[in-house]
Amino acid sequence: IYPKARVHLLIMPREKIGGPKQLNKSHVPLLSSMEKLASHISQRLRHKMPGLAPLRAGFHSLPSMHHLHLHVISFDHDSPCLKTKKHWNSFTHEDFFVPPSHWLRDLTHKGAVALEPDASYEAMLKSPMRCPILREDISNIPHLRKHLISDAYRARLRDMR
Repeated sequence: IYPKARVHLLIMPREKIGGPKQLNKSHVPLLSSMEKLASHISQRLRHKMPGLAPLRAGFHSLPSMHHLHLHVISFDHDSPCLKTKKHWNSFTHEDFFVPPSHWLRDLTHKGAVALEPDASYEAMLKSPMRCPILREDISNIPHLRKHLISDAYRARLRDMR
C-alpha cells in the first residue's frame, strides 16, 4: 500500500505466522521457499526492466505488520511514501533489514531466530540516517532525496547491477 521504492513487494505465507518470534525449526522449508521465490521474482523483474536498480530481499527484525512477510525492494528508494527517517532506516540498517539466509541459518542451527530486545530495534529506527552504499551520513529527508538522485549514488547502483 505504501511502497518505499519503485519496486516494493511483499511475499507472505498462507499460514498465519505473527512474526519472527513465532518461527521455529519447522519453518525452515517455508523460509527457504520464500527466499527462492524472492530470487525468482528478482530475476524476472531484472529481465523485464534491465535499468532497474538492484533488488534486496529482507525481513524486518521488528515488523510493523503482524503477519510474517518478506520484502523485495529496489535500492532506488524512489517513492513519495518514503517520508521519514524510520522508513529509510527500516530498509537500510543491516541489523534491522535481515536477509532470509540469516534467519534460515538461525532456525537450522538454533531452532529460533536470534533477536535483540525490541528496544534495540526501536533505537535502530531512530538512529542517524546513513547511506549503506556510499557510507555517507544523511541529515534529513530533503538531503536524502538529493542523495538518491546524485550522480555518485546512481553510478554506484549501476555498478551493483
